[in-house]
Amino acid sequence: MEYIFVDYGRQLPNQTQLAFAVVSVLAYGGKNAHIHITTDAPEAYLQFAEQVDVIPFSQEQLTEWMGPQHYTFRAKIMAIRYAVESLLKRGECGNFMYLDSDVFAYKDLSVLDDQLNQGVGIMHKDEGMPYETSGASRRLWPCIKGKTFQGIVIREGCHMWNSGVIGMPRDCALEVCDLTLRLCDEMLVAVEGKRVFNVEQFCFSLALGRLCQAMAEADEYICHYWGNKEGWQQKITQFFTACWLKKLSVGEITDAFLALNKTDIPYYYRDPIWRRRLVKWVSALIPLKLFRFVGT
Repeated sequence: MEYIFVDYGRQLPNQTQLAFAVVSVLAYGGKNAHIHITTDAPEAYLQFAEQVDVIPFSQEQLTEWMGPQHYTFRAKIMAIRYAVESLLKRGECGNFMYLDSDVFAYKDLSVLDDQLNQGVGIMHKDEGMPYETSGASRRLWPCIKGKTFQGIVIREGCHMWNSGVIGMPRDCALEVCDLTLRLCDEMLVAVEGKRVFNVEQFCFSLALGRLCQAMAEADEYICHYWGNKEGWQQKITQFFTACWLKKLSVGEITDAFLALNKTDIPYYYRDPIWRRRLVKWVSALIPLKLFRFVGT
């Protein structure tokens, strides 16, 4: 299977998270796992030069990929497509599995490859109908319900799936990317001016639902810790620092990952809005004033 990661923006926290995800695929992907990173910062992954295929792109490409709305997740669609197209042009390759940087595998991933071989599309988790959730998904629904995009009528049954994982059977992968892109461009016009960031993942949900035999979740095999990035970032930083101090090889880092306790911190927690507002209010009322810097 071809595992695709996307990195742009040159943000060190994202890059360390992605490196952690790469190690998890090395641990659980099996002998037929081929890892590809499409990125504007290839120098960030020299540690994995022997294990990872880097597919670079330029800042000009990134700007073009974001489109007229400068929608960062349109660039995600384009970067995935760019990687898929590049790999298909090379010749033999397997099914495709895109992974966000803030994920890690914790079980044997061959089961997912078997599902893809049966024509099943995979995303991280079924989040249900957009109007059943909150935030961006709920705001998206009034803009699109009952409308038709690329021949798909948005109605009951059009579920929002989380795009932290996107598994595409090889034979339809490029078609999935192209349909997702067309859906995204149409839908961005429909939601213009609204605070909706997840148009991309709804479009992947629709495209996979249209072009695959069925849909399946990857949640049982891949953890997506978007709900506690701060906690996992701290754990990942400690993990790689310890590996660096011990001068571990990539193989030894993979063994250390397998031995790592992954159940000691949550992958999601809810921070009530009233608490965030209280912390913001207290910080504004009693700001920090004493700072000392080296040399002063």
